[in-house]
Amino acid sequence: MSQLSKLMDQVRPELEPLADHTLAKRELVVKERYLVLLLANLLEHGALTEPQTRLLEMLLASVQNVQSLVFYIQQAAELDKHALRASLEILKKDKALSNALIFDLLVVLRTAGALADAQMRQLNQLAMLLNMRNEEIYKLVYCCMLLLNGKVEMDSTPCVKHIYAEPSFISMIEAKAKAENIELGNNASFKKPSTSNSWLNSLSTFTSNVVLAEITKIEENYIAKKNLTLMKVFPFRANQLIHGNDFIVRAVRVGFYKRVTFPKGIVIEICKPDWSPFTWSENKNDLVAKVLTFPEGLDAWIPLFDIKDKK
Repeated sequence: MSQLSKLMDQVRPELEPLADHTLAKRELVVKERYLVLLLANLLEHGALTEPQTRLLEMLLASVQNVQSLVFYIQQAAELDKHALRASLEILKKDKALSNALIFDLLVVLRTAGALADAQMRQLNQLAMLLNMRNEEIYKLVYCCMLLLNGKVEMDSTPCVKHIYAEPSFISMIEAKAKAENIELGNNASFKKPSTSNSWLNSLSTFTSNVVLAEITKIEENYIAKKNLTLMKVFPFRANQLIHGNDFIVRAVRVGFYKRVTFPKGIVIEICKPDWSPFTWSENKNDLVAKVLTFPEGLDAWIPLFDIKDKK
């Protein structure tokens, strides 16, 4: 690599930074145990590629106030049983850190190509040691593929929250989908496994919560006073990253409105594009959209999920 290329790699984290990592506000000992474990897993099957190295430099910058990548590579080479156990004991008690570790590994490993069977087994073993459930890993894998590809072709959409405009109660539903051939680029794909134990390269079934959108009575002068906008069309585009919003729409009965509450996530599917008055059901749920909500711990990557320019 030329000197200029090295300099460009050094300034890239400053010019195109990741968002703050979930580690950013943790104690230094937690940061270092996490990063050593991350590097130990990455180096288990060979040296880092240049794209992986550049990505890790950006990741370290997002963690903040840590040592160089070379330092953690050296520490990873010296990882022993006692240090590994201490690191796992810290991470398994913190869902955000467990999610972040698996997701960071998935993203960095995938920059070098399709995951080998040995890498799958290793991730599987690590997830088991972190007490992670299958459905949690399925969702992380889905998010990783969505981040890298911009879309995931499926027979239906998994792991999403269904947003309803509904009359003042919350119900629970299940969103189910099966993974077939999920294209990941570079002529690689995740295929539905032939055995139930090979869960890490599948998406299987997810259970999601209904997002509340309640019918409520609001005085007209309150709407004007609060400068509320009565939406007439769906306010987001498909694949848009949203940060959590409330919208008011006029319901069937005069004087009554529906409050549609969006979580932070990605709009996967628009189910009700027309929000004009009197298009809403009076006494039953109106399915508005399907939104992929993020597992906790993906803070560094979330801004990159806005995939409007990807087809």
